[in-house]
Amino acid sequence: MNSCKSGIWHTMKSFLYAIFTSLLIGSSAFATPTDGVFELEANANAIDDSGVGAPDDWSTPPNSGGALVFSFENDTATPDTIFTGGNKDIKDIPELGWKTGTVLDKGDILHAYAAAYNINNDLVLTFGADRFGNSGDAFLGFWFYQDSVSTNPDGTFIGQHIAGDLLIQVNYLQGANDGPEILVLEWDTTCAKAANNDPQDGQCAATNLRLKVKTNALCSPGAQDVCASTNTTDSPAPWAYTPKSGVENVFPPETFFEGGVNLTELLQTDTCFSSFAAETRASSSITAQLKDFVVGDFELCSVDITKTCNQAVVN
Repeated sequence: MNSCKSGIWHTMKSFLYAIFTSLLIGSSAFATPTDGVFELEANANAIDDSGVGAPDDWSTPPNSGGALVFSFENDTATPDTIFTGGNKDIKDIPELGWKTGTVLDKGDILHAYAAAYNINNDLVLTFGADRFGNSGDAFLGFWFYQDSVSTNPDGTFIGQHIAGDLLIQVNYLQGANDGPEILVLEWDTTCAKAANNDPQDGQCAATNLRLKVKTNALCSPGAQDVCASTNTTDSPAPWAYTPKSGVENVFPPETFFEGGVNLTELLQTDTCFSSFAAETRASSSITAQLKDFVVGDFELCSVDITKTCNQAVVN
């Protein structure tokens, strides 16, 4: 997507990305509907509810929005590609395996999507997915890998974890009134095991995973560093979508999920990413068995990145 809007713009290549982001200055939280950049309001359509002009949403064509990077992955082909038994988020990528098969309808991902934005000089990631059925709780995970990750024909994966890989686990418990449970975790091999039975922010949450933030933030207007949401009523799908039951091209309640995280504010990071993955999990446990998955490119550092400089000039 083209992120050039107005004002003085400076372009740099990927090898200058880390230098540039260390000079960025900003304090705003990531885009909620009132921010006028990206809609996070539990539907996929660019509806002008921001009050300052129609912002981006998942329905925005990739070549006409403001994202630095946009990824949309279709996982409707059959037979489906799913994880083999015993796979968990604590395993390194070469230890994972995949096969063709089926999962429960509530854990069957049909599409997954992610985007990166420069919002007031903060690096912001948005992510989402839709599922086939809605009869049950949803346990999702969204990985942002620094290495290039993909599948081999023999049922193995290409790539490996790098310290700082980002995992966002989102648990939507049906009937819960306190919003989704969100855990922002980083790959950290210094974590041999969980620090305790109730890890706090900054502690090891499991083998190879350090908990950065745990929250129940439902996306809403205002200052938020991380949030997630799901549709509670029927919502039009902007792409071809067939639910288990219901109307064609309409998301039944709790089949569309989205969220976002402000990396600059939350993690103080300038990490570059190469790949994105969405997954479903058997339960809310950090070490739950993995079920369905979708993986695709997310080349945040291999494209020209254009941003506005407030005080620093990068040529």
